[in-house]
Amino acid sequence: MIPDKLFANIAKEEQDGPLPTCIKEEQRKDPSLDNIIEFLTVKQENAPPTIRKAYGDYRLDDEILLFQDKILVPDNDNLKREILKLYHNSPLVGHPGQQQTLELVSRYYTWPGKKGWIKSYVESCNTCQRMRRAKAPVLPLKPLEVPPSPFHTISYDFITGFPKSKGMDAILVVINSFTKFGHFIPTSSKATA
Repeated sequence: MIPDKLFANIAKEEQDGPLPTCIKEEQRKDPSLDNIIEFLTVKQENAPPTIRKAYGDYRLDDEILLFQDKILVPDNDNLKREILKLYHNSPLVGHPGQQQTLELVSRYYTWPGKKGWIKSYVESCNTCQRMRRAKAPVLPLKPLEVPPSPFHTISYDFITGFPKSKGMDAILVVINSFTKFGHFIPTSSKATA
């Protein structure tokens, strides 16, 4: 295991920052989470089994609402952007692509539509767009025509770098395109056309 002081740990950086406090405050402001938080703080013992089962994946940890042991990010676009900045733009991670950003964020956070949010964020990242390699156009493959007779069409290449043997230090490889038969001719690397 790598010691913490030698390894960049984003989760530790984040725990020390204002993000957990901000998430806690925003969770309390989000009306869609009111019933869940109320259930977990007050009504849990008296609730019918169906309700307990529906809210079974939720729990509170230090007053932060978790879903399946991941922090449930409330419906707040600025908060989601801050999380994505931390896990995508940070010098500690160096602008990973969509899949890696999704994996990093998913270790600790969840929210509905997270995958779409991350896709949109990474596609609109100015740094990623500038550093992206240009894709070469894909040309359709064109099969080679079958030659009409043996030795009508040949391919050749040199293999060099062999130790000298009887004055030869290379091989001329000649392939007959009709029969696919190879001829290997000893030669010198100084040979020219």
